[in-house]
Amino acid sequence: MPGVVREIGHTHKPAEPLLSALEHLQAQGSLLSLVLHRPQRLELIRAMSRQGLVQWDRTLSEYALTPLGQQCLSEYQGAANARVRGAPG
Repeated sequence: MPGVVREIGHTHKPAEPLLSALEHLQAQGSLLSLVLHRPQRLELIRAMSRQGLVQWDRTLSEYALTPLGQQCLSEYQGAANARVRGAPG
């Protein structure tokens, strides 16, 4: 489903922080080093959960990207890579 990132951008919150958080969550396994203040971390996790981008993994006791979250992150990273490749050197 192409354009998922664009659809997320039409919600109440800008898509960029959510996508950056997804990237960090996948790389680090948590948002602790990205967002120091617990209330802000919780707000970010709730926003990503409402969008269907993350879910709680009971086995690992941590949040994990859903298939939709993986797809959005892949689109976001692909668009970022395309911008870098298209930028004048």
